[in-house]
Amino acid sequence: MVTLITTVCSLLRVADSKRAWISAFLTPLADPLTSIDPTGAATGGGLSSTNSRTPTDIHNWRLDRALSDFNNTHVLLANMLYELPFGKGKRVASSASRWANEIIGRWSFTGIFAYQSGEPYSITSGSLTTNGAHVSFAQVRGPLDKGHVQFVNGVEGPAMYNVGQLITNPADPNYNCVNVTGTQTFFCIPPPGQNGNGRNIVQGPSFWNLDSGLLKDFGITERFKLQLRAEVFNVLNHANWENPRNATSGSPSVQSSIFARTCCVAASLPASATVIAIGEPNRVMQLGLKLNF
Repeated sequence: MVTLITTVCSLLRVADSKRAWISAFLTPLADPLTSIDPTGAATGGGLSSTNSRTPTDIHNWRLDRALSDFNNTHVLLANMLYELPFGKGKRVASSASRWANEIIGRWSFTGIFAYQSGEPYSITSGSLTTNGAHVSFAQVRGPLDKGHVQFVNGVEGPAMYNVGQLITNPADPNYNCVNVTGTQTFFCIPPPGQNGNGRNIVQGPSFWNLDSGLLKDFGITERFKLQLRAEVFNVLNHANWENPRNATSGSPSVQSSIFARTCCVAASLPASATVIAIGEPNRVMQLGLKLNF
């Protein structure tokens, strides 16, 4: 496996550096992070005729050499901590009494934003055109449409492509193909002996998430400090759709009736998974108390 990693870490400080800071870790668009391997290694399990762990030909590993199943070309992680300017010694109500300061002072706000581009996936033919051990990839005719998340009339949930039915008329020049509606792109079953256009040629949906929190510090004694925390994971209740190869109702095979769908369970968030054991992707809110001493 060849891995090329370029990461830029930048620390940005706002005007009042004593009260707020923002840091960002990102891979720049001009020099992205890339991972390449000869076969897939996204999940465990044994070999089969359909998964990407099974090589097309064990005597020619270059047939499947492509972006790794787990490759995320662009990754951005930014976090922020801002102390609100209210209370004793701050810009607003700086002369507040001790009791007033306990109410309006020592509030802070946090935010964590994460973004990563989608993972690649293979468009497959659904047929064994090269050998009996591995389903071949689809053959692309015309310009390659990379696809995007869209909602199609009459289709349950989002899909990466809006396609017509498989063309089954032998007289049609695009026999055994599906057409991406409104384009000149056709995904076809390759002729016998051919393997199609290869592995991981398109990219699944991107992922982004925003977590936030409101914190209040109380000074019990000089030694003991109490912090009240109100935290929200996935603040905007944003759905991150699964890659078609992992979707509960979706398939990368052109012969499937649910080809390119990304329905119907959204990708779980690591942050919410620590609160809900099954990792539900919905908005999660929690309250907590933290004692520092």
